[in-house]
Order: sequence, then C-alpha cells, then structure tokens
Amino acid sequence: LVTVPFTTTIFLGGLSSIPDDLYEAAALEGATLFQQFREITFPLLKPFINIAIVLNTIYVFNSFPIIWVMTQGGPANSTDILVTHLYKLAFRIGKLGEASAVSLVMFAILLVFTMIYVRLAMREQRA
Repeated sequence: LVTVPFTTTIFLGGLSSIPDDLYEAAALEGATLFQQFREITFPLLKPFINIAIVLNTIYVFNSFPIIWVMTQGGPANSTDILVTHLYKLAFRIGKLGEASAVSLVMFAILLVFTMIYVRLAMREQRA
C-alpha cells in the first residue's frame, strides 16, 4: 500500500498523455468502452505499467525500515524479506560471510531490475 500513490501518479501521467482524438475516432467507428480500453488505453499504457512494475519491485528491496519497525520479520518470520534476513544474519546472528553472500545475491537481483528499467526508459525515449 505504500507504493499506491506513486503507482497512481505514474498511471495518471500515462493516461494524460493519451490524446482524446483517439477515443473520439474509436467512438465514431462504433467501438465499445471495453474495445477502446483494449485497443487504445492498454497498449499506450504498457510502458508506464512496465516502469511501475520495475520501480515497485526495486522499492520492495528498500522497504526494510517499515518492516523492521513494525514486526522485525516476525511472527515466525512471516514478514521476513531478503533485506531483514540479511540484517538478522549480519547483526543478530553474526554470520558476516553469509550476510555478504546474501547481499551479493540481492545486488545481482537489483542490478537485473535496474537494467530492465534503463532499457525500458531508453526505449521510451527513442519512441
């Protein structure tokens, strides 16, 4: 729920970039609202949806403070994510080697999503 305002802002930006002329032309051709959504709105929102997915996924890795303050990964590790697990390994259990390995895995995952975001942004600039 933390990212709902951010995602809504991305979608509103995408929706405002769609020209009204497209909807008017589709209505003149007899397209239903569902057809207008399927053929106009959704295809033109795909870049915004992709960016929202990638940025929200990256944000999940940065949600440590919220989870740590609220539950510290409990009860029974039910709210543990990779970042809280990493913190517990390093500073509660003292397994710095394992924590380093987990941080490298986390870095690789974030790098993949960052590369996806950069490619999507570059593709959007070219279009």
